[in-house]
Amino acid sequence: MLDEHPLPIASQQGFYRGVTNDNIGYVLVLLERLEEGLLHLKEAYETARALGITDLVAEAASDICFAYLRQGKLDDAARHGREALEMAESQGYSHLRRNCYYLLGEVASRSGDDAAAGAYFRKLGEFYPRVPFLVDFLREYDISTMINLKEFA
Repeated sequence: MLDEHPLPIASQQGFYRGVTNDNIGYVLVLLERLEEGLLHLKEAYETARALGITDLVAEAASDICFAYLRQGKLDDAARHGREALEMAESQGYSHLRRNCYYLLGEVASRSGDDAAAGAYFRKLGEFYPRVPFLVDFLREYDISTMINLKEFA
């Protein structure tokens, strides 16, 4: 990310703090330390927003969506997931689009909105044309505790 965002030295510390908080927050969510994880994720989100680093804002928003999904706070999850998806679509962040389609599909499914869940899962399925049963599989099984939403270079 930093290569894409040449920052003044003073801002680089904020960038690294944002990335670190996002990663720590995500791991804490995986460890089911949800409140603590959310604190780090929200700090990452605010830091990235203040620095104008859209990919980190979008990444943090999707991770916040995931945390709220794990907490069962579906309205909050949907709000952050839609924000992350909007940024991912407008900026061309394909890995993040995939994550958001999955997360928003899961949020819709848990909310009882089968039509929206199917729409999001079909969009996700466009990334995996060799898995024609993906939509049906995701409607049947909750894989949110088995997936890795982070992409490493």
